[in-house]
Amino acid sequence: MKQQSLRIGVLHYHLQRCGVRTVITNSLRSLIAHGQFQKLHIDLISCDTRRPNGQSLTDELRQFALHHQATQTSINPIEIPALTYRDQPFANRDELFQQAEQLAQLLISETQLEQNPTSAPYLLHTHNANLGKNPLLTLAIKILADKLQHQNLPAWILFQMHDFAEDHRPACWAALRDCSGTSDPKLAVEMMYPNSPRIFFACINSHDQQNFIQAGIDPHRTTVLPNSIDIETFSSAPLTRMSPAQLQSLKINPIDFAADLKNRIAAFAKKNGYHFDPTRKIIVSPIKTIRRKNVIESILLLLLINQTNQTDDDYQLLINLPASTPDDLAYCRAVENFVKKNQLPVTIGFGTEILAGGHHRQIHSDGSVISYSLIDLLHLSHAVFTTSIQEGFGYVFHEPWLTQKAVLGRNLPKVTPDFIRNGMNLDHLYDHLLIPKAWLVSNPKLNTPQQNPATWKHILEKYTEKILHLRQAADQPPLSAKNLLHQLDLAKTYTLHDQPPNTQKMLDWADLNHESQLSILQDLIADKALISQILPTNRRLSPIANWFCPQNLDIINQNKFVVSSRYNLEAYANQFCLTVDLADKLTAEPKKAKLPDRVNNEVFFADSLNLKNIRLLV
Repeated sequence: MKQQSLRIGVLHYHLQRCGVRTVITNSLRSLIAHGQFQKLHIDLISCDTRRPNGQSLTDELRQFALHHQATQTSINPIEIPALTYRDQPFANRDELFQQAEQLAQLLISETQLEQNPTSAPYLLHTHNANLGKNPLLTLAIKILADKLQHQNLPAWILFQMHDFAEDHRPACWAALRDCSGTSDPKLAVEMMYPNSPRIFFACINSHDQQNFIQAGIDPHRTTVLPNSIDIETFSSAPLTRMSPAQLQSLKINPIDFAADLKNRIAAFAKKNGYHFDPTRKIIVSPIKTIRRKNVIESILLLLLINQTNQTDDDYQLLINLPASTPDDLAYCRAVENFVKKNQLPVTIGFGTEILAGGHHRQIHSDGSVISYSLIDLLHLSHAVFTTSIQEGFGYVFHEPWLTQKAVLGRNLPKVTPDFIRNGMNLDHLYDHLLIPKAWLVSNPKLNTPQQNPATWKHILEKYTEKILHLRQAADQPPLSAKNLLHQLDLAKTYTLHDQPPNTQKMLDWADLNHESQLSILQDLIADKALISQILPTNRRLSPIANWFCPQNLDIINQNKFVVSSRYNLEAYANQFCLTVDLADKLTAEPKKAKLPDRVNNEVFFADSLNLKNIRLLV
């Protein structure tokens, strides 16, 4: 039975295309289509809501609402320039609090909270307000929660965290800690984890929720809101499989779309120095070429697969997007130059020219295709690679199955257990890709003399520098560099036991820096016999080549079913409505709220500073 109404404000720093914007888009679509509300009023709140980024989202949601008229939906863009990124500290604590007070009051007036009936409280859904991209907003949300409580206003805040300042983001933590003009870690924690009965915490995976609880947050005031998937879009037919009638309904002229898309990629590759063969089979990595995506490992997987008897050098790799931030551009350029120099069957960055933003196509008025969608590309591929070493959720673990494509590569133990509990079969993913430690120490077959920056000794020194910096930035006690080197070596070294007493010391490929990865990859290209040494010690890699056989269709269908049924817009709407019901009850009984005296964010620091969880590529 539909509830009467919901007034919701969705707040993020900006509405530029990014992961959080995708989350916002899908969550609001889910509420419009499946939210069980007769009336739905949405306030879109950001620094650029009335500019092109925000306007495009407003238009998209209004168009979506027109097709789901069972819910009467209105969308109100609210632009507040003060929400933009800002990490400069204020002159003093008084100035910080004065401006945060003004921002909190502005949020009250812009959302017209006083007009809301007490029977249907206003919901302010904030995304990553904890992160430190704008400490003024972080404090303003805390002050707003206090105002809601003290003035008994009919509203509460769903405080959703996708990322954490404590998780290898020293600049974000420093911005929060120092925002008052002096170092004040206590204030930072009070801002990031507001102690208010009007706050309900949400995260996107169970690992983060457990950290919340260990930090002292009442488990009844936390929930996991996994990201939803646009099932309808990803399950739709690609242009290559549309009937003439379907193409006509979309006003698209019929051509050989597969050949056209491949020819466009080939033209991009030729212009930019890559080697793409339209007749060769395609593996896709639908990602940006950034450090944490660990794309050099995907290139190594390609070499491994192409050297097996089952595939016979048949495959090429397409990586959609280049890096877009200064921190990752140097990494991206190094990978691009390596691929071109060695004439590898890898093409990087074509997505900016050939694919439309998001998962849509652009069609010219004359019926020609201006740009294809990711769905069109996935249907041309034989599989998808993911070798990322850090995700909060990871759309790549879900979306490709909907196009009947297997997802192959690295497991992420912090996020995939949720998917497995929901029924996905991810047994084929590997936790480590191990290589002999000797390759970075003294193996004469590899060009890695001790003075080379690709040696393990040099890598350990880089780790030591990074960890000491992270600990200092996190206000953690200093460590002895010598002892840290020893502990790192132990933490990062894996021992393979063959036939006792024979053992072999190994390293995980993802624990290297990109310079050493490229150095080893160069030697593997020069001596293919070395590649054959990797498969016997990585038994999870062997089945990867077998995934290109029809007998794995059962697992593909199983995972497609789980994604379709457990991560669709309706499933998200149901979980969201349960959260709203629970939070409404807790808000109505503030005296029963179990509020910690203080949240201890040392839990988050301890997790991120665990030596196993620190990598040079993050």
